[in-house]
Amino acid sequence: GDPLAWLSLAAALPLSYLLFFLIAYLVGLCAFWLNEAMSLTHLKDLLTMSLGGAMVPIALFPDWLQNLAGALPFQYIYAFPVGIYLGRVQGTAILAGLAIQGMWIALAYLAYRLLWRAGTRRYAIVGG
Repeated sequence: GDPLAWLSLAAALPLSYLLFFLIAYLVGLCAFWLNEAMSLTHLKDLLTMSLGGAMVPIALFPDWLQNLAGALPFQYIYAFPVGIYLGRVQGTAILAGLAIQGMWIALAYLAYRLLWRAGTRRYAIVGG
C-alpha cells in the first residue's frame, strides 16, 4: 500500500483511542453530579458505536443522520481510521480528518479540565 496512508493510519489510530478515552473520561466525571452514572456510560457506548460507524456504515444513514454524525466526534474514533485503512479517505481528506481529530481532542481535554475542576470543588468526603 501507500506509505503515506500507512503513516496517516499510524497517526489516526492513537488519536482515535485518545479521543475515545477522553469522551469516556468526561462521561465518568459526571459521577460527581449523578448517583448512578452507568446508564450514561451505556448511552455513550451506544452513541459512539452507532454514530461512529462501528455498527452500521455512516453512508447508509439518512441524510439528516449523516449530518448529525458529521457534527459529532464519534466518526473520528471508528469510521475515519477505517476509511484510511480501506483507502476511502485519501489525500487532503486525511490531513483534514487528522486536524479535526486534533480539534475534538483539544475540546474534550478542555472540557475534562473544566469538569474536573468543577467536580472537585463540589466533592465532599463523608465519614472518617
